[in-house]
Amino acid sequence: MSNYYRIEPREHYDKAILKEDKHGYITYSYKKLMKITSKLYGDQCDQKDDDGGEAIFDYLHYNILGLNDNQQTHFKINYTK
Repeated sequence: MSNYYRIEPREHYDKAILKEDKHGYITYSYKKLMKITSKLYGDQCDQKDDDGGEAIFDYLHYNILGLNDNQQTHFKINYTK
């Protein structure tokens, strides 16, 4: 079990977890986070372009990745998987 916070709602975002290291740090897949965020919140984001891609990007970076700012809430992001 992780010593660090997980992205909520866990029933969706836990699917983006790639691994948890021996210290409890969780590594999330950036691509999976984008896909999950798009499914969950795509219709709630301001549509800045035809497919909402920029709005989802902004939402993910501000509301989710923005939490990743100290040791207590720290998680890792893998941008290649």
